[in-house]
Amino acid sequence: MPGGAAFAGADWPRVALLLWVVFAVAVLPWRTLTPIDETRYATVAWEMWLRRDFVVLWLNGEPYGHKPPLLFWLICAGWWLFGVNAWWPFVIPAAASAVSLLLLHRIASRLWPERPAVAQVAPLLLFGAAQWIVFSAALYFDLLLVTFVLLGVHALLDLAGDRPWRGGTWFAVAIGGGLLAKGPLVGINLLPLSLLLPWWQPRGAPTPWWRAWVRLCVAGLIGCALAGAWVAAATAQAGTAYLREIVYAQGLGRVVDSFDHDLPFWWYLPVLWVVAFPWAWWLDGWRALAGLRRHLDEPGVRLALAWAVPVFLMLSAISGKRAHYLMGLLPALALLGARALEPRLADAGGRFGTAPAVALMAAAAAGLAWLPTWAQRPGAPPWATAIPPWLALVPLAIGVTWFVVRRLDRRVLALAAGSALLCGGTLAAFVRLTAPAYDVTPAARRIAEVVAAGAPVAVVGDYHGQFQFAGRLREPLPLLARDGVDAWLASHPQGRLIVQVRRLPQPAPADAWMYRGGWLVLADAAGWPPLAPDAR
Repeated sequence: MPGGAAFAGADWPRVALLLWVVFAVAVLPWRTLTPIDETRYATVAWEMWLRRDFVVLWLNGEPYGHKPPLLFWLICAGWWLFGVNAWWPFVIPAAASAVSLLLLHRIASRLWPERPAVAQVAPLLLFGAAQWIVFSAALYFDLLLVTFVLLGVHALLDLAGDRPWRGGTWFAVAIGGGLLAKGPLVGINLLPLSLLLPWWQPRGAPTPWWRAWVRLCVAGLIGCALAGAWVAAATAQAGTAYLREIVYAQGLGRVVDSFDHDLPFWWYLPVLWVVAFPWAWWLDGWRALAGLRRHLDEPGVRLALAWAVPVFLMLSAISGKRAHYLMGLLPALALLGARALEPRLADAGGRFGTAPAVALMAAAAAGLAWLPTWAQRPGAPPWATAIPPWLALVPLAIGVTWFVVRRLDRRVLALAAGSALLCGGTLAAFVRLTAPAYDVTPAARRIAEVVAAGAPVAVVGDYHGQFQFAGRLREPLPLLARDGVDAWLASHPQGRLIVQVRRLPQPAPADAWMYRGGWLVLADAAGWPPLAPDAR
């Protein structure tokens, strides 16, 4: 019996897609907007909605050129359909996750039509990766980007084959949509694969590589023109300073000399062990990958390598680095892993094949059991006392399951399901248990009440729009430096100040909320002096 027979007869939506549905139903209802990034993105969409300005992005009354507009357009489209709400923004990355899994399944089916188990396993490997699970329920741009990258790979197979018109159309959509979703990262993910097309294209393909290249260039230019139309419209409305921020500060500037997240070349190597958990900690998977050297002549293996290796090196060379920039790399790694495992799926794995992952689960269980003790120490965040010690049983049970299951096809399912349970459960538990410190809704609603009563409200220090959408505020909040507070209070004697502090003064103010690792206070003129020395 072929090694992949155990998976070949399975209906893929019953495994990976079922896991996705269970994850979405179990995790998404618990999600609330987390500061600073998620609340900021919701606020940008909220100001777009209020202004009915779908060209220039705004944050607290100022043009916001840090991100492209597609995510915000999709949020506003959902609000138009369902009314303004806090749940719709989380549906977008979850839906992008499901579409990406389906696209990966289709790509694997086309690359290995004679090995259907590869198409069954690849989506499981992708969905089971820790970072994929977390970002499937997070308001970020990365899963939208991956969807367009996968669409571009699918289009490349058409362009290299016998469907040039369909391939060219979808490649243009992939480039334009990817640029509008996350900017130049779509090019970093698709350019190496396009340039290396002569290496991975199957022998005897109906389209010569040089002709495919010409069509790629034309489709790529059309895609760039689609995104360029928005850039031109935004520049005409907001001016050249907005153009510089879009093109340089958030594009070329990150590549050459990042103003943010500037990290060394090797930084992604250790990060990949976290991003690709639990697969990076699975010895059976590494043994299977070692056997891929015998299949380097396969177009599918070459395509995945032409995708994964250059993109990893290019991301490492770029000045600005974030762990979620690796998201576009995960589908390529899933293809390689699925092809490597396919001949062995019906075999028994090594007795200690899951030992590193199990050891990590044991360490996580020990850490969770120790958390209540740590929470009593000075300097621990106020919300840490809410974490119950019984949560340590969850990673312990997952680790035991991973150790007991032996056959490789069942280990793939156990690892993917266990990772979804662990990462999804951790995300839901974090949101639930830390809600007093990370859910800004109560503070934002109180700020909205004060504003509605006619009192002016200003923010002391940095502000990233945390309260605009959560409080449905319709006007920007003025920003004050510490040395400008006294003058502002003198001219606004009834004014209120939003201040972040490390410790609350005693007696505690009436309007105070836990906020991340400290406190948030809504103070009046009399309450400001005790807060001033600790304000940040």
